[in-house]
Amino acid sequence: MEFGVYAGTTSKTWFVEKRIDNKTKRLSLGKYPVLTAEQAGAKAMEQLSKMSVGIDLVKEKREKKIKTVTLGEVFTAFLDARTLKPKIIEKTELPFSMHDLRRTFVTIAESLDISSFAVKALVNHKQGDDVTSGYIQLNVERLRQPMQIITYFMLKSAGLKQSAEIVPLKQNRG
Repeated sequence: MEFGVYAGTTSKTWFVEKRIDNKTKRLSLGKYPVLTAEQAGAKAMEQLSKMSVGIDLVKEKREKKIKTVTLGEVFTAFLDARTLKPKIIEKTELPFSMHDLRRTFVTIAESLDISSFAVKALVNHKQGDDVTSGYIQLNVERLRQPMQIITYFMLKSAGLKQSAEIVPLKQNRG
């Protein structure tokens, strides 16, 4: 068990961490100086007692954050996406369908060697009749890295993100 303060570049945050099932779980308790050392210590003891009985507070916090998205927000995003397509067609003068975008996404993912199971989950496709797929547990956290790889590639290809600087190596002749 560890209790302390993490000093970032712009703020300091109290935290507590504990190993559970061979994994280190770190939970932020609050910002310093909003939370005093005494308050942070009391909160740490409270959180540790929950963790010691098997409650995964990090997972609970993550799931709570996911559940806070309202149906209204999802519907608004859906309507925004529907109005975006005609604007793109008008500006680019290129006809396309949402299926074209999905096909492009899948093609890029495959070219980056993302597993087919992850790709299917990212585009919300059934895993099919493959027996192995029943044993694979994919969740949001497992899909985060493949999605980040795809996003980075797309941003880099569009010129919106620079790739690392390439430095030529000198050959040693000797």
